[in-house]
Amino acid sequence: SHIYRFIQKNFHPELIYNLPLRDVTEEDLLLCHSKKYVSRLLTNPTNDLLKTFELIDQNGEYNPKNATAPINELLKKIFKQATGTRLLPVDGTL
Repeated sequence: SHIYRFIQKNFHPELIYNLPLRDVTEEDLLLCHSKKYVSRLLTNPTNDLLKTFELIDQNGEYNPKNATAPINELLKKIFKQATGTRLLPVDGTL
C-alpha cells in the first residue's frame, strides 16, 4: 500500500516492525464515520460490506460461491489494515 511504502522509505526498519499496534476501536472509527454507520458495522456489517465493495451482481444478488473468503473475514482484514493509519498524525506530517 501507499502508506506502507511511505513508512518503509522514511523510517528505520526497526521502527516499522516494532510499532505497538492495537486493534481499531469504536472510538477510532467514530473519528471518520457516523455513529449510525459504526453501529451497523460493529453489529451487522454484511450489507454495508456488500455495497461498499460492490459484491452484489447486476441482478441485485450476492453469490458467496464466487467469494475467495467468507464476508466476515473482509472486515477483519480491513480493521487490521487500519491499525497502522492511527499512528500517523492527524495533519499528515511526520
